[in-house]
Amino acid sequence: MESQITRLLKFIEETRKELNQLGMCKPLTDPEVIDLSQRLDLLLNEYQKQHYGLRCQRLGA
Repeated sequence: MESQITRLLKFIEETRKELNQLGMCKPLTDPEVIDLSQRLDLLLNEYQKQHYGLRCQRLGA
């Protein structure tokens, strides 16, 4: 069974690829590019929260 963090990392990578492709076709100030960039930011923030939580659990904090 795939862990939640592994799924999140896959989704982050897919979103990052999509953003790179979109950024090559549209200006970086395009609302669609900005929206996707903000969604990627949220995903990265969620990953960081989960990853930090796991590290704290392993360290017994």
